[in-house]
Amino acid sequence: MRPLIATRALDICVLLEDEPIQGFTRQPLFHQPLSMVGLLLAEDVAHTISLERLAQVPLVLPTRPNAVRSVLDRAFQEAGLSPNCIAEVDTFASGLSLVNAGIGNVIVPNIFFGAPGHGDLRLIAIDPPLHVTACLVYSGTSPPAFAARAVGDLLITHVELALRNRSGRGC
Repeated sequence: MRPLIATRALDICVLLEDEPIQGFTRQPLFHQPLSMVGLLLAEDVAHTISLERLAQVPLVLPTRPNAVRSVLDRAFQEAGLSPNCIAEVDTFASGLSLVNAGIGNVIVPNIFFGAPGHGDLRLIAIDPPLHVTACLVYSGTSPPAFAARAVGDLLITHVELALRNRSGRGC
């Protein structure tokens, strides 16, 4: 999406950012911690995983460039660790398929792991926390056109409502 918004092939999109990208007008929507998603094992009762332990488990990581991958790469590098990357995928669904097959674990923003159908999977918080920010991004640095602003306003309203409903369910 970044190249499309940079070349103005898109006027507006929602991006996950680990650091703000220069040259765009943005509106932060929500800040999300990252967690590991893995198979629920009877002997595995931990609710958090350290970066050191995370480097030891088999990970299915997103291909670069990707905000989640950037956060992970930076955190591992700063800690002097290397992830045990067993596969790279382009989509969250592909990563979950590999997790369901027992091949590895994925790292996701918490909000992405709320869909039904993941009964044998569990979300494990990373400690210390790692985060990404979802932003509404407009092409260019000048104020967006009326139509792009109107779509942006609708997206903001929808995200606020979805987050309010999600938090009301205890998620």
